[in-house]
Amino acid sequence: MKNPIKPKQLPAWPRTLLTCLLLLLIFLTPWLVNGQCFPIYKPDTSAPKIRNVIFTTPISRNTTINGLAIGLQPVRWHGATILNINGLSISASPSDPIFALFVFLFAYYDNPKSSSYPRTDFDSRNLYPEADTLKSAFNGLVLGSVTPRVKSNGVNVSAIINLSHSMKGLSIAGLFNHHYSFKGVLIAGFRNKTTTGKGVQIGLLNRCQEGKVLQIGLLNKIGKRTIPFINFKF
Repeated sequence: MKNPIKPKQLPAWPRTLLTCLLLLLIFLTPWLVNGQCFPIYKPDTSAPKIRNVIFTTPISRNTTINGLAIGLQPVRWHGATILNINGLSISASPSDPIFALFVFLFAYYDNPKSSSYPRTDFDSRNLYPEADTLKSAFNGLVLGSVTPRVKSNGVNVSAIINLSHSMKGLSIAGLFNHHYSFKGVLIAGFRNKTTTGKGVQIGLLNRCQEGKVLQIGLLNKIGKRTIPFINFKF
């Protein structure tokens, strides 16, 4: 009787390599190990430390950077609750391409009624706290892949997504601008989504619940009114 043919298995080294790459991806993605995702660190309640001229991100202690902030992502890490940047922020991470795919799916999702996901709008106060409760602010020029949930004032260029709670100024995102409120101009490669706003939204898909807004894109929605190409409310 012939022995059954056993399926070929990958050698041990590719499996080890894939495991190491996955662990490296997790380590290099502060969003995954941030205390907001895995609350294993005690929140830092101390006053922010002042760092002048240049400092690296992410930060593990409450910090105010006056000057240049440079690193993987301008986010809080390991229990830090406050990150203020006054000046220029530059960031990039090896995990950005994978994170971009996740953001694209997130941007496309619009919480249909048939979904089992909790029926709360992504722009609701359940996701974004009131503005006066936020302790982090970015003032100046931000260049990177992701902008976290902060108060942003100035010019923000995000290759993937800008998640600022409030955005005042110009925001350019490769995929998604996602704010509770904005005042100025939002330009996105795929989608702009806000609850309140005053200014201009430019993207394939634009949505604003209320405000004085001009929208230019494939589909534009203000309140309950959806119009292709150009929509406005003053």
